[in-house]
Amino acid sequence: MTFEEELRRAFDTLTDRLRGELDRHARAALDELAQSARAERDEAIARAEAAARADADARVEASARDETAARAEAIAQAEAAVRAEAAAQSEEALRAHEAAWRAQSEQLAASSKTVEPRADTASIVRLADGIRAMAAATSLQGVLDALVGAAGADGITARIWLLRNQRLAPWPIDSSGAQTEEVGLDEDRAITAAARNNSPALRNGVEQAFPLTLAGEVVAVFGISTAQGTTTDGRLQSAEELEILARYASRALEAITAFKTARAVVQAPAEPGLRPSALSNEASSAEEHASAQRYAKLLVCEIKLYHEADVVDGRRDRDLVARLGGEIAHARVMYEQRVPRHVREHADYFHDELVRTLANGDPSLLEIRT
Repeated sequence: MTFEEELRRAFDTLTDRLRGELDRHARAALDELAQSARAERDEAIARAEAAARADADARVEASARDETAARAEAIAQAEAAVRAEAAAQSEEALRAHEAAWRAQSEQLAASSKTVEPRADTASIVRLADGIRAMAAATSLQGVLDALVGAAGADGITARIWLLRNQRLAPWPIDSSGAQTEEVGLDEDRAITAAARNNSPALRNGVEQAFPLTLAGEVVAVFGISTAQGTTTDGRLQSAEELEILARYASRALEAITAFKTARAVVQAPAEPGLRPSALSNEASSAEEHASAQRYAKLLVCEIKLYHEADVVDGRRDRDLVARLGGEIAHARVMYEQRVPRHVREHADYFHDELVRTLANGDPSLLEIRT
């Protein structure tokens, strides 16, 4: 073999080796580039997925905030509507009470004018005058003064006895404010019998008594004592006439109490739950709780007064809530509007009064039956 042939063979061998080396380097570079591309693709996919999840979370959070804001706005609108409805209904109830009271007064006054002349005309006139005086009274004391004045006469003693803690305490009717000893309900007297039985009572032919009620509950007694041998000379003397006065006085007391309550609710401040700093002492706090109890009793007694039949049937059938749910809910709104929040958080006087007055002490009667 010539030198030229050997040189060519060596060159070809070197060329093949170089081509093989280049091919290996090229394949290695391509593999590295492919791996890098796959890594970048996976990283890009991961970043895209993370961004998508973050965007979705942001959308969900924004939707939740929007929903919460919408619910809060709806609740605020509902509360405002309830307050407006309660105020409107209170105004309507006030006008209805006033119209009913005036109509009753005018009817009684008109009926007294059309009575045929009788031998006891003076007694009838005095009865009409007493009713007119009570109808014109604008306070509880004015009604009681008119009642006592209508029945009083020479030889006749008329007195009001207030029922407190199962005892009768005399209500002062003169300027000196003199009071006598309290009377226990277990004593055998006309005033105690009237308080116990919620009906007129007579003792020894000279002592008569008539209950004064608020929403059907005895709160006071109207007592009459006549001296032996006294002639009334046309003054009120029959039990029927005295009972008419007592019953009208009860209705007048209820009406005045209802008027004052309705006006107080309508004129209540916009934020009754805020506690004034001036009322932070113990005495003011006790008065707030006592006022809340009285207001709860008034609201529940009004339900019982105007729905007596439903109360009786609800106790019997154990479905008070089904029968009186609307009235109870309306009264609850009025109670929460008037009573400060810190008093309501301390005790639920409204529920306690529902149990005591409507459910007759049995809380199970107020449970919702399923």
